[in-house]
Amino acid sequence: MALLKWVPPMGILPASPPIQGGEIPVLFLHGTLGSPGNFEFPARALANRGRAFVAPRYGSHGTDSLDTSLAELSGYVAKLEAQGIKQVDIVGHSAGGLLGLRLAHKHPGFVRGLIGLGAAFKGVPRSLPLNRLSRPMLSPLVRFVAGQVFVDITQQLAAQIPEGLQLISIYSTADRIVPAASSQLGRTIEIAGVRHEELPRQTVPILEALALIK
Repeated sequence: MALLKWVPPMGILPASPPIQGGEIPVLFLHGTLGSPGNFEFPARALANRGRAFVAPRYGSHGTDSLDTSLAELSGYVAKLEAQGIKQVDIVGHSAGGLLGLRLAHKHPGFVRGLIGLGAAFKGVPRSLPLNRLSRPMLSPLVRFVAGQVFVDITQQLAAQIPEGLQLISIYSTADRIVPAASSQLGRTIEIAGVRHEELPRQTVPILEALALIK
């Protein structure tokens, strides 16, 4: 199935260092058809540096509707707040970046920084092969095969940066799933030759972007 080539390498998420009092952990948000292990490489680098991170599974591998996934992640944020965590820096891949932006709007001040990796901030109305048919014919088929999220993101979406959020967008010239025009929001960093599904494994640019958030 063509969809399989869009699935990021699963990977194995390492254990996070404990979250120390007052520390700002990294919240990894996988994309559609993804899982926390997609971030194995940058998570391992963070662990080696002693920085804590969390990476929830959500939305049936991110295939549920954006509203369903957002509600689930909002509940997860409430649990983090109950643990005394006051802020996070989000690294979100594809639809995970879009959900990170929506979390920042829904929980003002909780998201200090957001790093999008090929993030579908503005939707992908023209790039996905499944969206080449007319939407009335396409939506039931896509919803059945790949989940409601594909219907939700294959349209133009409004994207605004909430006040106080530091947003960095990392996008690749080789991304054939989410066009650069959708990912480009806030401060932008272009990388070359990296396919969309490989973006969560790009340790160096991710760590460099995290270092920019203060």
